[in-house]
Amino acid sequence: MEIARYYFETLPLCPQPQPLESFTSYLTRVAGTNGMRRYSQLNPFIEGYRRITNFADYPPRSLGMLPAITLCGETELLRTTFYHVGKKFERIHDSRWLARFLSEVVASSLRYCPLCLQEAVYYSLPGDSSL
Repeated sequence: MEIARYYFETLPLCPQPQPLESFTSYLTRVAGTNGMRRYSQLNPFIEGYRRITNFADYPPRSLGMLPAITLCGETELLRTTFYHVGKKFERIHDSRWLARFLSEVVASSLRYCPLCLQEAVYYSLPGDSSL
């Protein structure tokens, strides 16, 4: 994490999350906007994820330096995850438990509407669900 402090305090370009945008989508946009090929290049800045491969949009244990480097508040970042669902059902402290709890509701693969993506170039958090 010291790497970020040494080279920069924030990313050069800091897009903000769109309404109902998923966490994975937001990280993908942040990485792409800043010339990174994969959102996994943000690994060093997020605590609790040694290797980001598939977030499934569950909240990380800690957002680490992500709020600081993206100039986006923790509250806004948590809105991109299933944090509030976990909070409502008192299952926010462990993403594995939240994942099990939501296993019948959240799709196991990315789902999206091609027409919606033409209007807004991001994935919607509710669009990730199988409802």
